[in-house]
Amino acid sequence: MSDSDWMNQVPVLKSDANLTQMKLEPIDGYILSRIDGVSSVAVLADVVAMPAEQLYTRLSRLNAQGAMGLKKSVARPAAPVVK
Repeated sequence: MSDSDWMNQVPVLKSDANLTQMKLEPIDGYILSRIDGVSSVAVLADVVAMPAEQLYTRLSRLNAQGAMGLKKSVARPAAPVVK
């Protein structure tokens, strides 16, 4: 997957994940708390104020532990401009 493809993916929390059994650092908990299932990785990087490469490493580890997954972003039309 190219970097641009990855940045457009949407992190989604797994409802059956047992986070208490995972070895999480405080920053991992913060990242998980910001995942809304709608915002792309690019938006999440801005929200958590983390470089994309560092976020990629964190999300990859969280994904491997079963805390979250990634889905393709759905393009949404822009809201109409009200004049």
